[in-house]
Amino acid sequence: MGVLTDSLKSTTTGCKQTDPKPNVLKMEPKKAVVGSTELLQTETENRFVIFPLNHGEIFQNYKDAAKKFWTPSKFNFIECKRALEKMDKVERAAFDKCVCSLTFAHGYDSVNYIEDYAKSVPILEARFFFGWEVAMEGIHTETFKKIFGDFVQDTSISTTSLRKLAGSRKDWCNKWIGNPNVHFGERTFALAVAQNIFNVGGFAALLGYCESGLFRGLKEALDTIFEDQRISGSFAVLLTTYVSDKPSGERVLEMVKEVVAIEQNYLKESLMGPKEVLLQHVEFVADHLLKELNIKPHFGRAENIIGYMKNLNFNHRAVKKAGTRYQAPTARYQDNIDDAFDLDADF
Repeated sequence: MGVLTDSLKSTTTGCKQTDPKPNVLKMEPKKAVVGSTELLQTETENRFVIFPLNHGEIFQNYKDAAKKFWTPSKFNFIECKRALEKMDKVERAAFDKCVCSLTFAHGYDSVNYIEDYAKSVPILEARFFFGWEVAMEGIHTETFKKIFGDFVQDTSISTTSLRKLAGSRKDWCNKWIGNPNVHFGERTFALAVAQNIFNVGGFAALLGYCESGLFRGLKEALDTIFEDQRISGSFAVLLTTYVSDKPSGERVLEMVKEVVAIEQNYLKESLMGPKEVLLQHVEFVADHLLKELNIKPHFGRAENIIGYMKNLNFNHRAVKKAGTRYQAPTARYQDNIDDAFDLDADF
């Protein structure tokens, strides 16, 4: 049953040691520019209908995401509960803490900063995506509550320490993303950083237990939520390509380093057992993000060393097609809307 422990022990060499407390919140954001001319903040007045499209690539990402809609009822955890009975007390305690860690971290911050950022982006196509994103966050929260209720045996686990740890990420997001008085370019890049790095270690930790093959329902749920997270992260990267007044690469790197420190500290303080591979995984994801943002990788993590995370998607289409954003796509995308309302359709 100790699949996670064995997986983490097997590849712990070469991990950089990190300070027990993250060195964060020292860098101050730039102030917002009065009268910004950023494309994402410019929308035709009185535009109440989506067609003709002004930003086809953004809308296509919404369409792709919307096709993946799901509800928590699709997951069955009955077999998983039987597998839990095979754990000894130490394994069960570690498992419970792992579930609590990811559940609490996921539900603590994301919806608020997404909604706050969305208020600064009047582009109608983008607002469609943000609406999907907020709706799915609610479904994710419901699913995690179900996971917590069905899996966690020790419900006396204190959330006080988790709340304090998660408070660091909440403070960071409020400072860089949620504040409308911050420079829009920095807010957009901060959104990409937060969406792509926060929680990746927690997912990797909990998915490690699923490698035994005894938690198929849990694995399906986590894979599904993780894919939604990657879609959101890749969309945030796409938005950075629309920013004309971009922050410097050095400044974005500092954002990434701050978020990596917060995420790694959360893992170290909230989980039991070996964590070095998880810390390396966070750095791998951070380096991957830096490359997507056309910034030199910093941590030296060129490969994903956690085998069971290699099959998960870190290259969603939003990033791949970002270069086509200035094309006039109206006809192409209108022709390809496969679920458009048709008055002549047979019901």
